Amino acid sequence: MDADTGLRWLTPRRRQILRLALLLSFFIWLFARPLREAVSMWVPFAAFAGLELHFFASGLLARRRVAEAETPLGRLEEWELRSRDDVPAPHQRRGERDTVVVVDDVLARNLDDAGRDPFEPDGLGRDGDGGLLVRAWPFELAAAALVAAWLVIAEVRSVVPALLVLVAASLLGANLLARAFATPQRPGAQRHPGVIHLRQLALILLVAGAVFLMVRPTGWAALTPAQHLRGEQVFAREASRVASKPVAVQCDSAGSHTGVRNDADGAAIVGGREAWLAPSICMTLYDQALRGRHDSFDRASWAVLVLAHEAWHLRGQANEGLANCFGLQSGVALGQRIGLSSGTAARMMRFQYDQSRAQFSLGRAEYQLPSECRSGGRYDLDPQLARFP
Repeated sequence: MDADTGLRWLTPRRRQILRLALLLSFFIWLFARPLREAVSMWVPFAAFAGLELHFFASGLLARRRVAEAETPLGRLEEWELRSRDDVPAPHQRRGERDTVVVVDDVLARNLDDAGRDPFEPDGLGRDGDGGLLVRAWPFELAAAALVAAWLVIAEVRSVVPALLVLVAASLLGANLLARAFATPQRPGAQRHPGVIHLRQLALILLVAGAVFLMVRPTGWAALTPAQHLRGEQVFAREASRVASKPVAVQCDSAGSHTGVRNDADGAAIVGGREAWLAPSICMTLYDQALRGRHDSFDRASWAVLVLAHEAWHLRGQANEGLANCFGLQSGVALGQRIGLSSGTAARMMRFQYDQSRAQFSLGRAEYQLPSECRSGGRYDLDPQLARFP
């Protein structure tokens, strides 16, 4: 698509929908906790940058249309007299000839509809059966099904990227709002009041259902206080076995020790008796230990490592790299105790061991595994075992 075709495609209605979708993407990300946890915080900033690009494109498009509407007076004189005799045409002196800026609303609509959606017979901005960005009903149903399935079904969340769900939800909301507020422009587009009321009711129910799914408590926050207590008791029991002393493990729902402010999934007092885990880590461990299931291999393995890592801090190990090394080795037995098979627990810790080797960054250099963290190395807790960790 070249620049000219792209500008013509951005008709006023489409620009309104894209603007609304960008705004909705921010609010959906802000209030939908599952999306907020899964999508980078840079997405809202990208949405606002998209709004700025939209304003730039709108201004450029407006200038092009004004230029297209300026034609020699002689070529439009007969058309003007035939269409609207009572509207005086403003004149401008440009070089050696007169030009007219066409202000007639009929011609303006003709210019505006040059980029109309071929799938919508009534034209953009009218209450037709066609979509505003795409065919409406198939898109709306597919997007609503995707968003609902992603929010409710864990298997879908592990396969479908959260960013795709955010885009689908934003476009769905923008398309629905645009359709709800579109007004018929032709008598043939008028609908029976009962049909209009049913559509409005369906829209309200659909939006209310989507909002409920997005703002309802999920994960650790959705569990009861009794379930929280039961989970923390299990985490503390396992951490105590690794730390070789009684310790307490709490889920840091307020984010005082973990979360965005501290950029950590776990925290512990070195040599102390208290540790804190991020709610997402707690939920993954709870699902595995008390429900016998886990969302994904990656998340489950990371949650086991975080708990074992913090337990080694409680044991007195201050070095982050060594706490990782020892946590990987203790994580195999810990994983088995919370319901993993021996083979799965070993594969999980081997996976995290390989990840730690491959994802080294200067920003987290203190977490780098030491070179002697290997089978038969100085930090091998059980050199007689053939596998490592």
